[in-house]
Amino acid sequence: MTTTDDQPIAATLATVLAEGGDDAVRRIGEACLATLAVDRAAITVLTGDGRREPVWAGDDAARDLDGLQFRLGEGPCVDAFAGPDPVHVPDLADVPPHRWPVFAGTAIRTGVRGVHVVPLHVGATVVGILALYRDEPGMLRPEDLAGAQRVADAALWTLLTRPERGAR
Repeated sequence: MTTTDDQPIAATLATVLAEGGDDAVRRIGEACLATLAVDRAAITVLTGDGRREPVWAGDDAARDLDGLQFRLGEGPCVDAFAGPDPVHVPDLADVPPHRWPVFAGTAIRTGVRGVHVVPLHVGATVVGILALYRDEPGMLRPEDLAGAQRVADAALWTLLTRPERGAR
């Protein structure tokens, strides 16, 4: 589903942020899928020991595509972690073979054609990413780009303010 502006996603995200809870990241991700012109999405963060840890994925394909990139050390998610800017790949079929020699072809074989990755920043430091996958090639519309940034900001806020697991 897509919107004509980013107001519906803003209202939904504001509600999720106000309510909080253990399922807030999932609800943010689901709002992203329901509102933006994307087919799948995932959120991954950098842990204290330098590992990239998935915290939410809309489906197994999104989780697998993110994981593949981190295992290979190539792909738009890896590039976005290097920061600081979003990485937009409107059509993986147009990517030069030397850029991501394994990832691009593998992703295309899964049916993914477009990838858009928004870094989650704390100051100048990238601490996570929001990966958006499209089955059809094409650049996201400006309102979807704005919505993706809102989703990334909401996810970051939620992750930074959630209580530590095991804390009393």
